[in-house]
Amino acid sequence: MVLVVGGHRVKRGQLPWHAGVYRRTVTPYQQICGGSLVSNNVVISASQFAVAVGKLYRPWDNPVDQAQKSDVKVIHLPERYQGAGAHDQDDIAVLVVAREFQFNTYVRPVCLDFNYHFEVQQLYPGNHGKVAGWGLTAANGNVSSVLQVVDLPYVDIRTCINNSPPEFGEYITSDKICAGTLE
Repeated sequence: MVLVVGGHRVKRGQLPWHAGVYRRTVTPYQQICGGSLVSNNVVISASQFAVAVGKLYRPWDNPVDQAQKSDVKVIHLPERYQGAGAHDQDDIAVLVVAREFQFNTYVRPVCLDFNYHFEVQQLYPGNHGKVAGWGLTAANGNVSSVLQVVDLPYVDIRTCINNSPPEFGEYITSDKICAGTLE
C-alpha cells in the first residue's frame, strides 16, 4: 500500500533538518527511511543504521551531495516498542551518531515544541503539514532519486480510521498522525 506519493523537488537547504537513514549491512548503503535532526548528534527516526544529513540525492555515495555522514553510536527505542507484531505502535528511535554534525546552511536542527496547546492549534482538519522523503513519484511509479516534499492536509483520527481499508486500520495507532486526501 502506497502511503505518500508525489510532491516536488526540494531546493538545497529547504529542509536542513531532514536526515536520510540507511541500512549499512549492504553495499552500497540502502536508504530505508528518513529522520529529523534535533541536535548536532541526535536524529529522531522510525528506524536505525547509518545517517546522512544535508542530502539532496538518495544514493549514499552520490558525488554531487554535500552531505555529512555518520554511523550510529547508540539507539534508544521505547520499552513498549514491539515492532510489526504490535502494528508498529511507538515506532520511534532516538539515534545518537558517532560523529557530531556541523551546522551550516544545509544542516540545521528541526524546531520542536512539545506544548499541548500548540499541538491542538496545529492539528485540526484542513491544516497542512509537510512530508519529505525519497518515496514514489506516482502510484505504481519509481522512487525518487532526489529529495521530495509534499504538503498534505491533516485528517482527524476518526475520519482516517473510517476511510482506511480494513487491513490498514490496525496500523492507525495513538502515536500516529493522519494526513492526506480521502481518495
